[in-house]
Formats: sequence, structure tokens, C-alpha cells
Amino acid sequence: MAEITSTVDREFESQSFDKEQLAGQLFTNCQFTNCTFRASYLEEAVIERSMFSDCNITDIRLSGSTLKSCTFIRCNLTNARLSGAILSNCPLIECNLRGAQISSAQISGADFSFCDLYGQDLDGVKLKGSRFV
Repeated sequence: MAEITSTVDREFESQSFDKEQLAGQLFTNCQFTNCTFRASYLEEAVIERSMFSDCNITDIRLSGSTLKSCTFIRCNLTNARLSGAILSNCPLIECNLRGAQISSAQISGADFSFCDLYGQDLDGVKLKGSRFV
């Protein structure tokens, strides 16, 4: 079994996390700028008060993860797997969510302003207090 680690108060710029095994990890108050997370595994992770700006997060696996007060700005989340994830108070501004799997996700207080949600089937997704512009 992988060791659970915590990453707190860190800034990452132009770093690759591609295909990293980060399942169950805890990230708190981190900032990710121009980072890549292509095909990374973050199932059951907890990410709190963190910001992702201009990141490539395609094919990431966040199933069963909890994201609280995280901000995503101009991120590419194409084909991201968010099934069963919990997103609370997470603005996603100008993000690409084409092909993202968000079935059975619980999303509250999210802001999907100017996001590309083309082709999304939101049946079964709990969207309490979320905003779409």
C-alpha cells in the first residue's frame, strides 16, 4: 500500500506530474501554474484551498476525490474522470471539460463560467448552488 503524504503551502510552476501515482494524497494551500497532470492517478485524494492556473489536466483520474475551495483557471480537463468526486466551492473559469466523466459527482457552490461543457450529460450529477455562464 502506498504511503499517504501531505503537501502543504507549496508552489509548483511548469512541473510535470504526468502519469504520477498520487492516489489518496493530501494537497492543502498549493498553487500549480502551467503544470501538467496528464493521465495522473489522484483517486481518493483530498485537495483543499489550492489553485490550478493554465494547467493541462487531461485524462486525470480524480474519481472519489474531494476538492474543497479549489480554483481552476484556463485548465484543460478533457477526458478527466471525476465520477463520484466531491467538489465544494470550486470555481472553474474558462476550462475545457469536453469528454470529462462527471457522473455521480457531487458539486456544490461551483462556478463554471465560460467553460466548454459541450456534450456533457449532467444526469445524475448533484449540482447544488452551482453557476453556469
